[in-house]
Amino acid sequence: MNKNNNWQKIAQAFGMLTLLGITVIVNMAVGFWLGSLIDRLIGSDLIFKITGLIIGVFSGFYSDYRLINDVFGDKDENK
Repeated sequence: MNKNNNWQKIAQAFGMLTLLGITVIVNMAVGFWLGSLIDRLIGSDLIFKITGLIIGVFSGFYSDYRLINDVFGDKDENK
């Protein structure tokens, strides 16, 4: 019974790590894509692609922070 519980915790940890990585990558891709779209519309070269990518990175890490805080945050509901 204990061995099965350990594998379940390992699987949950790998699932969480996968989710965190996918969240950052998707946010980066969306930011880059939106920046590319804006660059095409106004005729600039790289400025909005890079800006969108940077915003995507920060957005991804913020989303990860919120997810981690929701899962592992303070469980005291009396606060």
